Amino acid sequence: MEDIEKKAKTGNAPTLLYGEPDMTVRVVRDIFNEDFSKVIVSGDEAWSTIHEYVAHVAPDLVDRLSRWTSETDVFATYGSTSSCSRRWTARCGCRPAVRW
Repeated sequence: MEDIEKKAKTGNAPTLLYGEPDMTVRVVRDIFNEDFSKVIVSGDEAWSTIHEYVAHVAPDLVDRLSRWTSETDVFATYGSTSSCSRRWTARCGCRPAVRW
């Protein structure tokens, strides 16, 4: 709030007073809560962004963040790649057409 007021007083019109955070922060903001036992974060930039955000808005949840440091892909390790692929594959519950 203080940042917005400061920008409003010192900025030249038109100026952006507030912008939505990037996708990573929006996902954490909208989904991550005390129902999660752990969130695994892969990548230095993502770790820095998420850790800083959670430490600021929900410091009690910081200990549930886990930094992925392995060389192997986190999605492949936990089987998320195939799960995501199946989810986005088109499915139709219709029976195939009968040829006469």
